[in-house]
Amino acid sequence: MGSKGNYLENAILGHVTNVTALAVGTVVYSALFTVISSDASDGTEVPTDCYTRVATTFCTAGATTTGSVTNTGAVTFATCATAYTVVGWALYDQLAAGGNELYWATVTTLAIGIGDQATFGVGAIVITED
Repeated sequence: MGSKGNYLENAILGHVTNVTALAVGTVVYSALFTVISSDASDGTEVPTDCYTRVATTFCTAGATTTGSVTNTGAVTFATCATAYTVVGWALYDQLAAGGNELYWATVTTLAIGIGDQATFGVGAIVITED
């Protein structure tokens, strides 16, 4: 399950009703969560002492006809010296902590041990609009 973040929902609504312009950055970043966000609350991102968000690129070919995009390169997070369990993923408009959550989703629970790296292969991240 997943959704747009509240920021993106409001930005799109304002844009399509000509209330505000939608500002779009040039880079988006994948983030990992130990407690996933929801429409009602913020989640808990993996601690930054062993992790950083990763720039993520998506294909655009067919996006306007298929209603979805996928990542075009592997998304590999840094090796960590602390173990953690990932239950969610989100896409942000900023590398550093904070920024605007664009999309979020639950993932199959993934235990990351000391020295392990979390990785999403090419095409593993799919964002769909219905």
